[in-house]
Amino acid sequence: KQATENAKADKTLKLADLALEAYKAPKGEFERERQKLKGALELAKKELVEAEEDLEFTKGQLKKGRGELTAVKGKEFGLQQKRFVVSSAEADLTLLEDYTKKQKLTELEFNAADAKRELESTKKSQQSAVKKAENQLFTAKSTADIEVETLKRIEQQISTCTIKAPSDGMVLYTNRRYYGEEGMIRPGATLQHQQPIFSLPDFSKMRVNMKVHEAQVKKVKMELPAAIKLDALPNQMLSGKVSKIGTLAQNDGFWGSRVKAYETWITLDQVPSDAGIKPGMTAEVKILIQKLSDVVMVPVSAVAEIDGQRVVYVVEGNTVTRRDVSVGQENEQYVQITEGITEGEAVALDARSRSSAELKKTTAKP
Repeated sequence: KQATENAKADKTLKLADLALEAYKAPKGEFERERQKLKGALELAKKELVEAEEDLEFTKGQLKKGRGELTAVKGKEFGLQQKRFVVSSAEADLTLLEDYTKKQKLTELEFNAADAKRELESTKKSQQSAVKKAENQLFTAKSTADIEVETLKRIEQQISTCTIKAPSDGMVLYTNRRYYGEEGMIRPGATLQHQQPIFSLPDFSKMRVNMKVHEAQVKKVKMELPAAIKLDALPNQMLSGKVSKIGTLAQNDGFWGSRVKAYETWITLDQVPSDAGIKPGMTAEVKILIQKLSDVVMVPVSAVAEIDGQRVVYVVEGNTVTRRDVSVGQENEQYVQITEGITEGEAVALDARSRSSAELKKTTAKP
């Protein structure tokens, strides 16, 4: 780190010196800018002379009766503009030579001097930092020796009060708030008489805790079958059933959220012994609410709503016709159609975009 900081400061100094040198050089930035302004001034003077000659010529033509007074006025106005351009170019050149150069040189010289001071300061600072780090290292080694001795003493104490589980399994600490913060199960905690310390969960009986949105909870009934897929077992589908439906809604999310959901339990029918399922895993649950047979259904993208009426767009050859329909059950993929279309008819899959286009046409103003 010391070398890096010194290198950065040295780089800054070199760049500042180069910038100063580039500005002061015989063919540097100042001279290049001065030559550019001189060229512009010479060009403006040449154009001024041409404008003066053109004006004299036009006046001569007017005296001979070959011109118009408006032409002379225009030439005089153009001559005034050329004089203004020459005056501006002279002012720019004077400003560069008498003021801008001094200002730029002062700034670049200050930057170079400041960069030099910063380099010296960085070197001194890094030397102090190295000294401080050496002292800290010495202190840390001394502290580490003390900690090692403390660790040996604690390990000896632990060996005399080790509690062993009665059987194999996962150990879950039993943290109950009514014992107070001091009674929480953690290293160094003080235990009370007959206080539970840990439990061994029975993995042969597992359940999934899920939340059902308040708009859907009325469809969920006890004992309904469910399909469960764990993120840890993406290629294995488990089965279960609804074993509990919460009676009170809970706010789903942060404080102030209006979305409410009901806690629902899904008990697994059978837990494979080799699945390696553990508490806290994430699962996707699908509850089978109802099974429909021999019905007409279309993809969700084929149905739109216009003024509260569900519609589909029927495709017949090259013609697409909007048709009102009545819907039944639906899920995230399909919608049941009870009236409006028959089996075998083709429907467009962009119903929403079509309905939006129709709505824009009806609301558009001439």
